Amino acid sequence: STWKDTINAYVGDIATFNVTIKNHDMIAYNLAIIDTMPTSFQYINGSSVFFWENKTFYKEPVYDETNNTYLWLEINKVNFDSNETGYFIPGDTISLHYNIIIKNSGTNTNKVSVNSSPCGSGCELLTGTDSATINATNPIPELSVEIIVPNDVFVGEFVEIHANVVGGNFPYLYRWDTNNDSIYNDENKSSIIKKWDTIGTYPISVRVTDNSSDNCTDSVDVNVTIEPLSVDAGGPYYANQNELIQFNGSAYGGIGNYTWFWDFNDGNVSTIQNPSQAFSQVKTYNIKLSVTDERNITINDTTFVIISKPDEDPPEIIIESPINALYYKNKAIFPFFTPFILGTVDINVTAEDDDSTINKIELYINDLLVHSTTSSIMSYNWDEQIFGKQTISIKAFDSNGNQQFIEKNVWKFF
Repeated sequence: STWKDTINAYVGDIATFNVTIKNHDMIAYNLAIIDTMPTSFQYINGSSVFFWENKTFYKEPVYDETNNTYLWLEINKVNFDSNETGYFIPGDTISLHYNIIIKNSGTNTNKVSVNSSPCGSGCELLTGTDSATINATNPIPELSVEIIVPNDVFVGEFVEIHANVVGGNFPYLYRWDTNNDSIYNDENKSSIIKKWDTIGTYPISVRVTDNSSDNCTDSVDVNVTIEPLSVDAGGPYYANQNELIQFNGSAYGGIGNYTWFWDFNDGNVSTIQNPSQAFSQVKTYNIKLSVTDERNITINDTTFVIISKPDEDPPEIIIESPINALYYKNKAIFPFFTPFILGTVDINVTAEDDDSTINKIELYINDLLVHSTTSSIMSYNWDEQIFGKQTISIKAFDSNGNQQFIEKNVWKFF
């Protein structure tokens, strides 16, 4: 064989095998050529050509599907020239050229064997084998580039413009033309940041060169417009009667220097961005904010305010300990008609309010403040040595200024 032992190729490439048979010192007849082809190769029908001296002969192989082999049978010199005998004599050289297509990637070895048929006295059997390997990889796509621009580009906004490259050989060299002068001399980056201060259409081009010096270009027109005016009135808002509410308005887009107009739906209006307003009735108010930009374009947004009746209910106080029981060493031993305490005891109190939060709990013993907390749960270890009847008083305050007061008489010794 005159082929190379190993070559590199891409999937989809066509490879040509050149099988050369040279008869050195024997007489042979009816050559058979057998190609044991890997499944990653596919023979191209009609591609087989035999050469002898300056003569050609076309003969297709027989395909053995079970063994995936191709067989060229009964090859003799009569096939080339009817005036010849069928024998190949010493010194004769025959070549077979045929094509295959590479279907899959990987390392694939093609094996070809040659033998001859017996022809009686004077003929000898000719045999020979050779193989070749193709290392196939997936082809590198053709170098191409596409400029990616955001769908919306607005005046005064910084935007990223990206060159998306496919194929070719990395690394890439980027050259941008952002001045529409056909000169690619801007920074060598795959993405650039641009900002336009006026409405218009701005051409941008990029040229990419890969490591093999192949290059490609792409161009786009960037349409720069004014961002649409949008308005947000915030909310919803919640408050009690006559409680001052801070409203928060915002606007984006359009052309600046906005004018603001709030309609509070109670006969009052405001022309500042973030006004304060109180409402006297218990109801839901629909609020409208209108914003106008320099182009005299007005956009509205609505929100609502829910006004509730002020919380006038005081918190609920629960004394969890001491309860009506006999206490010894801080433990309730058995029920009693009143708390009767021998030694120390924990005073545990919980305050609750359905309409607001608890701001503070205060504990008094015999009208003397001994402990306070801003939590809704209080615990105090009463270890004072005292004898006789004592008074425990609890005050609880909620966030709306309401308060509750309860007291409890106990007997304590030691």
